[in-house]
Amino acid sequence: MTGPSPGYSVIKTSTLAHLDAHYFAPLSGMRDIAAGLLDEWGHDSADHPELVAQMEVELSGALIETAADLMRDAGLRDLRIEPTPPLLPGDPGPHHGDTP
Repeated sequence: MTGPSPGYSVIKTSTLAHLDAHYFAPLSGMRDIAAGLLDEWGHDSADHPELVAQMEVELSGALIETAADLMRDAGLRDLRIEPTPPLLPGDPGPHHGDTP
C-alpha cells in the first residue's frame, strides 16, 4: 500500500464526518447554516427542505441588515443612495467615515 499523494493528507472517516457536519467555511451559504442549525437541534435537515429554504432567505436578509447597520454605525453612507458630493477646489478628497 502506498501513502497519500503529495498535497493530500489522510484523516479518520469519523473525523471527516464530524468536520463535514459541524464546520462552516467562510463561503458556506445560508442554506448550509440553516441545515446545520436544524441538525444541531436534533432534526434531519433532509426531512425539512421547505423550512431550510425559508431559513436560507431569513438568514440572508438578517446578515445583510446586520452588516448594513454596522456600516451605518461606523458613519459610512450608502453611496448608492447618498453619493459622495463632488470635490470642491482645495478639498483633499473624500473622507470615508465622515457623516454629512
